[in-house]
Amino acid sequence: MTVSASARKALPGAAELRREAATVRVGVEPGAPITSYIAAGRDWCADAWRDFGPTRAGCVLPTYVSGAGGTAFPEGGLLAADVPSVQVRADGKLGVITAQWPQTGYPLDWVRTVALDKDGSLLAQYRVHNMHDTTLPFVWGIPIPLPWDRSVAIDLPRGARGRVAWSVGRGLAASGSEFTWPSVRDGGRLIDLTQPTQLAQRSALLCFVELADGRFTVRAGKMTLEISGDSDVLTHARLHIVHDADLPGAPARRWWRRHRPMKTITIGPAAGAPDSLSDAVGSWRSAQWLEPGATMVWTVRYRANPRSS
Repeated sequence: MTVSASARKALPGAAELRREAATVRVGVEPGAPITSYIAAGRDWCADAWRDFGPTRAGCVLPTYVSGAGGTAFPEGGLLAADVPSVQVRADGKLGVITAQWPQTGYPLDWVRTVALDKDGSLLAQYRVHNMHDTTLPFVWGIPIPLPWDRSVAIDLPRGARGRVAWSVGRGLAASGSEFTWPSVRDGGRLIDLTQPTQLAQRSALLCFVELADGRFTVRAGKMTLEISGDSDVLTHARLHIVHDADLPGAPARRWWRRHRPMKTITIGPAAGAPDSLSDAVGSWRSAQWLEPGATMVWTVRYRANPRSS
């Protein structure tokens, strides 16, 4: 494995690693997104992969969270808003891209290292350190955009417990509804979420599915992407589908105004749920908690393979 010239000289605002036929590129910009991951002949970044934490939705922590009650977070969270320092290091056959986020008003210190394994797998390791003198909650995730294509399928353990965080669409399961993977109610029918494009038009759904072993698989065409990690941290898979929905804040449809349908699918691992940290410590009771002075470390592996058949 060698660090490419674009990693040493860097493309404007980017750092890159190569190992055999695999490539990963990280943007030197707010959030340090993974802008390209090429493995098994496919670039898996239909759009950039952007970590969120310690929340994704803008919210205010409840006052009962000792030492942090009343903390207000912007929409998108802190990781997406801040510009981390990004460094590339090559040591023999090992190369890593490290992103370290600056300390903010919420005293969790975040570091992410990205590397390529010998089989082309992308390894992302996270280290979160609590610098405060009280236990602090957080949620984390990295949504992976996928193409709107009937060949896209999500393989999660059948029978796993799922919960709707947010929905738009007549008859679609309401926020807070629980379901058993992969079947969720959509009007007068049950749809199979393993095929995200089955969601009815003018609908949108954000849901979280519990992971017992910290792993799941995405199928796209003739390829699969296996996503796995530490089961005590990667508690959920986060699935977000938008099928030409009338989203809050969008202009009303008018016959004289050209309409561009929005069709998106994102799936990714999550530590805690849902997107809002205030809900995660509240009614969902599924936030991650970090003791004073403690450090939490976890690794996510993304492995691309041709489908067996």
